[in-house]
Parts: sequence; structure tokens; C-alpha cells
Amino acid sequence: MEINGNADEESIADIFVRVNSGGKALGEDDFILTLISVYWQEGRQKIEDFCRSAKIPKQGTAYNFLFEPSPTHIVRMAMSYGFQRARLHYAYMLLRGRDFDNGVYSDALRVQQFDKLKTVLDKVLNVQVWKNFIKCIEAAGFVSKTLISSENALVYSYAMYLIGKFDYGMEESALRKLIAKWFFMCSTLHTRELFSPTADGSKSALERHHLFPKTYLARIGITDDRDRNQTANFAFIEWSDNIEILDTSPAEYMKDQLAKIPADEKDGVYAVHALPDGWEQMKYADFLSQRRGLMAKVIKRGYERLK
Repeated sequence: MEINGNADEESIADIFVRVNSGGKALGEDDFILTLISVYWQEGRQKIEDFCRSAKIPKQGTAYNFLFEPSPTHIVRMAMSYGFQRARLHYAYMLLRGRDFDNGVYSDALRVQQFDKLKTVLDKVLNVQVWKNFIKCIEAAGFVSKTLISSENALVYSYAMYLIGKFDYGMEESALRKLIAKWFFMCSTLHTRELFSPTADGSKSALERHHLFPKTYLARIGITDDRDRNQTANFAFIEWSDNIEILDTSPAEYMKDQLAKIPADEKDGVYAVHALPDGWEQMKYADFLSQRRGLMAKVIKRGYERLK
């Protein structure tokens, strides 16, 4: 393939995207990264270096125990914070220099937007700022990446953190509490992902368990997975216990489980896990109804502890 010597940068960017896609459907984040490569190669390298450093457990890097951002994540952070664009389709047109009032593309406007991007990325890729943001997430109780149910929630929480820090000049301790509460509530909206039976196929110390086992529910006529996989029917237990429980009814397997819990600790255990008293004897529909209410109270207590 030959490229005409008179081809402009926009045409070269389009060719670059087509050649590197290899038949793969590309998203707007790929187009944005391509634009950055063409018009500001140093910026693309900064993004790659930051993401690479997030994988290196060394002082002065972006490494942490919760999240390894990719270039795509960085693009979303920059566009959300610096350009207030959640939809990358519009962010892409903006970086190409489009005037949204008249729909015309302008080289001068493109240069202006890239100048702004340079300022934005200096803040997004600041390692100390990033570390301070991660402390907000840890303050919300998320101390392991296995607890993170939505990477997008992290991405947009970082954008919110940057807005609070740089646009509103919030004091760090106040901002940390605010972002901790924000992320805590964002994560509760993604609890279903965390408890999805297909979320992780590997064995770990803790495993998601159906409190009313699926096979048992099938035996009593409840066969729809939508009913059996209700979030209120899940709990984390040690995987060895999960194997022991298999398909027995709660009334059966809880005899052995309760024998392992000291009598004076039972109420506390049930409260922490949002379990109604005597739940193992309940009808499934009644159990779901009562546990949902108790789960909401546990979430509320957790949120209030972040104040």
C-alpha cells in the first residue's frame, strides 16, 4: 500500500485505524487513541507509560492493589473530566476539531482542543493524584480488586475526584469522604455483577453460594434462573462448605453450619449477612422479600460509617 505524499494527517489517521484494526470492530476509544498518536505522539507515550507503571509494584509508579488502568480507561477519564463528555463518540469529534454549533471541522479548533488535552492529561496521569484517589476507594472498604464489581465505576469516580480537586478546590479529607461514599453507592448498583454465577469460573477462598441451592429449588418447582439467581439468594462462603452444601435444603444444611457458630454469636452473624431469623424454614419468596429489606439496612449502615 502506498500513501500519497500530499495526504493530510486526518487521512493518515484514518488509514492507520483501518490497517491496525485487522478486521476487528474498533470503538471510539481506539479512534481517539489514534488521533493522539498522530497529533501528539508524546501524549500517547505518556498514557502507555502510566498504564505500564500501574503493573509495577515499585515506589513512584501508579501501581496499586485495586486497579490496573488501560489506555482506554485513561481516555475515558480524560474525556469525562476535561471535556465533560461521557459518550466518546462526541469526544472524538471534539478532538478532531468539530464546532458543534455549525458542524464544521477546523484545524485551529483541533489544535485548541489538543492544547486542552495536554493540560488535562497532566492532571489525570499525575501519580500522586492517582494514589490519593485510590485511598478514597480504600476508605470505602474496597481493599482488594476482587471486590471491584465495575471498572467503569472506578473510571468515572476518578473523573469526579478530579473535578472536586481541581475545579472546586476541595480539601483532601472532605473530598476523600465524598468520593468514598460516591463509589460505595455506585458499587451497590453493580452488586448483581459481583454475584453473577458466570462472573468467575476459578476456585477461591470465598465463593458465591445460593442460600437456597438451585437444584433444591428445581425440586420444589422453581426452575427459572431469573428467580433462582436473585441477588438476595447469594452469600459468600468458603468454597469447601459450598461443596458440602451442594443441593440440600437450607433446613438440612444449616443444622451443620449452625453447629459451627457459637450460640452467643449467631445473632451477630445473621445481622452482618442480612439473614432473617429462622430463614432456613421460610418459603423462598418470603425469604427473598425479607432479606432484601435487611440487605438495604446493611448497605445503609455501611454508607453511614463513611460520614
